[in-house]
Amino acid sequence: MDTTSGITFGDLLRRYRVASGITQETLAERAGMSVRGLSDLERGARRAPHRDTVLRLADALGIAPDVRESLLAAARPPRMTAPVLAALAATTRMASPPVPVIAEANLPVALTGFVGRTEELADLTRRLPRTRLLTLTGMGGCGKTRLAVEVARAAVEFVDGVVFVDLAPITDPALVLPTVALALGVREAREQPLDKALTAYLREKRMLLVLDNFEQVLDAATTIADMLRACPGLTALVTSRAALRISGEQEYPLAPLPTPDPARTPPLDVLRAYPAVMLFHERASAVDPAFALTSDNCAAVAAICAHLDGLPLSIELAAARVRLLPPAALLARLREPLPGATLRLLTSGARDLPVRQRTLRDMLAWSHGLLDEREQRLFRALGVFAGGFTLEAADFVGRSAPAGGEAPPARAADDALDPDTLERLERLAAHSLVIVTGRAAEAGDVSAPDVTAPADRPAPRYRLLETVREYALEQLAATGEMEAARERHAAYFLTLAEQAAPHLHGPDPGPWLARLETEHDNLRAALAWGDTPVATPGFAARLAAALGWFWYRHGHLSEGRRALAAALDRDRSVPAAVRARVATSTGALAAAQGDFAAARAAFEECLALKRELGDLEGVAAALTNLGTLAYEQDDLDTAWTIHQEALALKHELGDQRRIGLTLGSLGMVANARGDFSMARGLMEEGLSLFRATGEQAYIANMLDNLGDVLLREGDPEGADGLFAEGLAIQWTLGDRRGLVYSLAGCARAAAMQGQAERAARLDGATEALRAAIGMASNPADRQADEERLAAVRARIGADAFAAARAHGQSLSLEQAVAEALAETSPA
Repeated sequence: MDTTSGITFGDLLRRYRVASGITQETLAERAGMSVRGLSDLERGARRAPHRDTVLRLADALGIAPDVRESLLAAARPPRMTAPVLAALAATTRMASPPVPVIAEANLPVALTGFVGRTEELADLTRRLPRTRLLTLTGMGGCGKTRLAVEVARAAVEFVDGVVFVDLAPITDPALVLPTVALALGVREAREQPLDKALTAYLREKRMLLVLDNFEQVLDAATTIADMLRACPGLTALVTSRAALRISGEQEYPLAPLPTPDPARTPPLDVLRAYPAVMLFHERASAVDPAFALTSDNCAAVAAICAHLDGLPLSIELAAARVRLLPPAALLARLREPLPGATLRLLTSGARDLPVRQRTLRDMLAWSHGLLDEREQRLFRALGVFAGGFTLEAADFVGRSAPAGGEAPPARAADDALDPDTLERLERLAAHSLVIVTGRAAEAGDVSAPDVTAPADRPAPRYRLLETVREYALEQLAATGEMEAARERHAAYFLTLAEQAAPHLHGPDPGPWLARLETEHDNLRAALAWGDTPVATPGFAARLAAALGWFWYRHGHLSEGRRALAAALDRDRSVPAAVRARVATSTGALAAAQGDFAAARAAFEECLALKRELGDLEGVAAALTNLGTLAYEQDDLDTAWTIHQEALALKHELGDQRRIGLTLGSLGMVANARGDFSMARGLMEEGLSLFRATGEQAYIANMLDNLGDVLLREGDPEGADGLFAEGLAIQWTLGDRRGLVYSLAGCARAAAMQGQAERAARLDGATEALRAAIGMASNPADRQADEERLAAVRARIGADAFAAARAHGQSLSLEQAVAEALAETSPA
């Protein structure tokens, strides 16, 4: 290294690459060399590249001829000549070339390639010259230090040097200045205190200080602020799990690496470009040179990266295991339903790493130790949440349980949140142990939600990374608080589900369905804890019964049936009213899957229980379900008789909504009998009742039924408009089961209008959605659809039909709805 400059050929090459905005992989491919070879050059592991190599790199970077000669000169000692510095200044658009630097040699030298942060590196390299204090924040293991070092290497503006200061060994804020002074070689003199000596040394210098691991000495933030104010040419690049919170600071939150969706693994060439996958591949190849990303293992690698939330440290520790465990086996171990399974597997990091980074548990323990006792207690409690949580939920579950171990009572919607919870949650977010998502993340703050309006203003959400959650659960178990936290969690979500249940039958169920879908993982967790002594006997059955209509409308058919059966198996002493609700939900889900025998048994059980309880509204509802089931099985006479009995009872009760439902059901029977005039009259009467009450879900269902009548009457254009209106409503509500009916109607109308390819596409989209939610089709409808599709196939040919139908099956749900609405207008 040239002692007058301190900048090597590798430094210069890296800076040219970063300025060009390309990755090591791209440059290596363009220059016809290996990524490892390029990485060795940039890290200085190869200090004397061949002339041909330098020229290939210059060609790949598009470097001008005059600068190319300077690059060749930089590849041989002496390292950085004035022409090279001038050329570098020109390419980076500096006002003037830098003078030789003196202190870049103490930057840590990485022994592995820099992977996955190319965009962040380029962004930070642009920001740094305009910022006096730039703080990289993020949870431990996300790669803050490595990125900061790369940014410092690429910085050319600091003509007096770049100095790296590792603060990890100290916890006393008073030791920050002595540690900085030691790195700079500044000593305290009798006549000049250390702070004055440092200021005198730095006042006239243009220098970059990289302050690593600031999170444990945050009280020294004002000391850094004073130093920056006194030294106008000084810039600080800080890594910390929490921001310094001082004037002039620009925080740069560093998120985990992007990961592919494990449910839809992209093609191999696309998968390779994901930063998390790139990192796994690079680290796995280092321990097993034979490892390669292939079509056989790519799905498992994608799932591993997603399971580990894209956290670089976790991915590196997992990749180190591929020598003994291929990706599929590694994924199976990570997914083991055992407490701490991931934390036990992700151990044995490199021995030259800091102790806190050799295992994931060490890293999390380090972060945990920075919290006070109250923050630690809330952090532990948050481990019981699955899939995220709201501030309201965190407040309820995080509060200490009353004496006797009972769960605290449910809080009314307008009760004030505990301000201490907000403060502690904010601290956990500041330490990057809690991730802010949704609306709060966009607003950039932690604010209390309006829990009285879940529809219009959804509450902001927070979550723990899965590996962090495992650690929180470990700590929860170790402190003996697990059962109490689970009881409070279960009580909260039972209250939510029972609060939502009546709204799912109301005029605007969409927001409540969406909220339950968002909390579905938490609801599943609460059901899984149904064996614990939560609140009251029959908890699991109450929760499952409250969720029945949600499972039905959102297409979680098999899952719902399993949960309902398991809930009754756990507790045979469930009250009759709860058993009746469980039976209703069980019957509806079974009927949707075409299991008519199970559906009839469940509905008949419900009817008997409702009569036993003297619940006339329940009796009427059970009759309606049995009548609809008879219609689904093409037993039209039985269906008509049962619906007439139900209608009489509903008139006696004066329930307009239920009257409307039964009118629609009778209209469907009349339609199936071929009495189209009666069918239309019954359905229009029912539709007018629903329009008066504004109940969107039932309006959509009635529009679909009326559309079927118009199809049978030979008016496919009119039917198409009705189906389109129903489809738009179902999309707004998020009712996937209703979407199946509306999409199927649009496909039928298209076929009857001669729109053969559109009909095939929409039929493919309908079947894809039906399969996705496990929903059976009505036998009579299926036969009629097969006849229509046969005509469509004959019109356009088998190959075109197959291609159009396959295209429809590949559409996302949003694309399918757009396709259906593209060529028609709602009535």
